[in-house]
Amino acid sequence: MKLNLSNIPLHMHEGIQEYVDHGWRPGGFFYAVLCNDLVEAANKADDINKHCLFDYASLLYNDIPSAAWGSPKKVGTWVDQGGMDYYKGKE
Repeated sequence: MKLNLSNIPLHMHEGIQEYVDHGWRPGGFFYAVLCNDLVEAANKADDINKHCLFDYASLLYNDIPSAAWGSPKKVGTWVDQGGMDYYKGKE
């Protein structure tokens, strides 16, 4: 799945893409973003990502399937199913 990562820091691109496509486990910061935990995301953000929280919210809302974010349970299910690979197998 092609994501619009143009406003996301470059060092995050691969991990985000692999999470969406294959269900790779996200790191602490991106996990908090995916779980809709603003306080934890701000706490775990590096010096670059702490300025991009709005951009992450936009990415979630506009590009990442709703089944892949919103709560720890949804993130866990996405990882366990293998991301978009699960849906490709259903076609």
